[in-house]
Amino acid sequence: AGTESFGLFSCTVNGEEREQTHRAVFRFIPRHEDELELDVDDPILVELEEDDYWYRGYNMRTGERGIFPAFYAHEVVGQARDVGGLKRNPCWVERFNVQFLGSVEVPYHQGNGILCAAMQKIATTRKLTVHLRPPASCDLEITLQGIKL
Repeated sequence: AGTESFGLFSCTVNGEEREQTHRAVFRFIPRHEDELELDVDDPILVELEEDDYWYRGYNMRTGERGIFPAFYAHEVVGQARDVGGLKRNPCWVERFNVQFLGSVEVPYHQGNGILCAAMQKIATTRKLTVHLRPPASCDLEITLQGIKL
């Protein structure tokens, strides 16, 4: 089993030290020359966000550059900025307005992997039905107690 610490990767790009900005959450197999192969958990430096939900970036594990779909990677927060987040007030709530794509049952919580698996499953089934039922908008609440939709 891997360790639980998510240390951030950094590398030297064009002579300057850069920290990873994103982490790959799904495997992405390129179909075109300019696409970037991703493996789950790859450290990525996103250099440009294209307007059609594609990112242009650098895979710090492979040293390759290219474009990939934005939802294949999640933004990571640097250690320095993260310190404040650890002492969160117990009443802390974050609200997001999201589009509801579907729900899925998963076994009792097992960290990030379980969320990624659930999201991938929902996204896959959703692709087939999106034209029949456009997503409804709803509120996602994240608290220290859990996630509520």
